Amino acid sequence: MAFTGKNPFKILRPLFSVGGFNIEALAGAKVLTFGDSQIQALDPNGSNRDVAMPAVGARAGAWFLIVNRANAAENLVLQQPDASTTLLTLGQDKAALVCCTADGAGAGTAGWSVACIFSTSLT
Repeated sequence: MAFTGKNPFKILRPLFSVGGFNIEALAGAKVLTFGDSQIQALDPNGSNRDVAMPAVGARAGAWFLIVNRANAAENLVLQQPDASTTLLTLGQDKAALVCCTADGAGAGTAGWSVACIFSTSLT
């Protein structure tokens, strides 16, 4: 995306995202929506779990930070919105920033890319 050269938007106060952080122990597969918290700290809770990204629509630039909070060798299998195409298998103590790179209804089964993966340490 190119910038227009207009004055930038400035935030002059601390920014709080009410409901922007979710800690959850999963009991099964999870399907994210654009109404979910952007930061998802998920515990697979004893088994590998599928996490499907939301259908893209017109959401280029949307993102989720997904953290695997497993206490054992359990994976989160991040999937494109079709819930059958694997985007990334996220191991224990790993996190990924996943970004929507497609814009338009035609990208409903794909459109998500991994921007980065990093290690975490839960204390």
